[in-house]
Amino acid sequence: MSGLSTSRQAFLFVTMLIILASTGCSNFGASELRDISFYPQHTAAYLEYAPRRLLADEKFLASSAAKYVNHYFSPWDESAEIPCLSKLLETVERAQADPGYAENRRSHDARWIESVVNEMNLDEYPSLSILAVTLRETDVRGIPTERPRFLSFSHAGGGFPFDYWQESILFPNTPLRILHSTLTGDWLYVHAPFVNGWVRSRDLGIIEKADLDLYRSGNFIVPLRDRVAIHDEEGRFLFRSRIGGLYPLAAIDDRGYRVLAMIPGSDSAAMLQSATLSFDDFAPFPLSMTPPRIAEIADAMSGSPYGWGGLYGNRDCSAFLRDLFAGFGLWLPRNSYQQAHEKDEFIRLDNLTPVEKEQFIIQNAIPFATILWMPGHVLLYIGERQGRAMAAHVMWGLRTRTWRGEGRIIVGEMAVTTLTPGSELPQVRGEYHIINRIGGMRRLVPWTE
Repeated sequence: MSGLSTSRQAFLFVTMLIILASTGCSNFGASELRDISFYPQHTAAYLEYAPRRLLADEKFLASSAAKYVNHYFSPWDESAEIPCLSKLLETVERAQADPGYAENRRSHDARWIESVVNEMNLDEYPSLSILAVTLRETDVRGIPTERPRFLSFSHAGGGFPFDYWQESILFPNTPLRILHSTLTGDWLYVHAPFVNGWVRSRDLGIIEKADLDLYRSGNFIVPLRDRVAIHDEEGRFLFRSRIGGLYPLAAIDDRGYRVLAMIPGSDSAAMLQSATLSFDDFAPFPLSMTPPRIAEIADAMSGSPYGWGGLYGNRDCSAFLRDLFAGFGLWLPRNSYQQAHEKDEFIRLDNLTPVEKEQFIIQNAIPFATILWMPGHVLLYIGERQGRAMAAHVMWGLRTRTWRGEGRIIVGEMAVTTLTPGSELPQVRGEYHIINRIGGMRRLVPWTE
């Protein structure tokens, strides 16, 4: 009996090991994080110690807004900087060297890669120079295909949602310049305000010079809410506005703001259409840059899933910050490194201990106007709570490691955390803590004592 019992115990033990091992790279849930369950998950809850005044003087804000508008419409300028061929070739060479994995979790066929490259017709680049606008929300791709390129399904952070051909997303009515076409014409390579890449030709409309001048002159309004449906004066649906968008203001009456929108016309052209938008959902550009207003816009974007490179129309960490400050007239580049290091305003913190680093941030960062940077990720400092620096950031998850291997605690949306989320969990090792990985910060407005 004892031998049978021992054998049975051994069998159960091995079975349990197999079950545990079959989970692979273990992914824990965000509900396990003390920060998310303990701290309020809306930024307005952290306004207690933030100033209610403008975070910069009127001169700085007006200058920033003017620069923002110029940058936003820069693809329509004749002096627009055209991406060189080498930029396109870099993406092609990476795909040829490492095709990555497709949606079926199998490696891309090298022959298929070559067929896409041939379709790009790069020997003729740039073959076009046409001013256009997006007519609907559209993905920007590294090569002209909707198929993904995942790096690895055996390591956390290499599979879904990290499609390395997903460059970004363009909202409806974004100005751009068409530079090149695939042989079939179904994909176009474009220069947009903050990104270059391939988009579906069906999502673009060519704009006439007269409409262009009318569209970019005058005043603008911006959304206060995300994904607000816009209809024309007859009630026909046009598109959904997005926080980060900019819309020309034609007039104001008792019904709301009358704006100019670009919609599909005939023969691949875009045509102007008027629409009236409510006072509740939109406001004049630029917004007053106060912490309460910034918190309002940030919270309006909360609750949406994480979107690597704009995947499925959602935002990642850098898109969250770029769109958050767009309405205030502060231009931020597309990726996290550039956002923190732009204009020589980066303050290094990697020479400090974690305790010194957090205290420096609390004492020197401007709540709701300071970017905290670590490799591959950016956070918005929103103030302190009980002596802890607090940050709002759109995050995929926290890295973990157990005897089963590397995994993730999946958060997958905007979260408000300390700089040590997950520190109470043994699988979140010290070297993975955000505070240990923060390399510096950037104040978005001038510092005043």
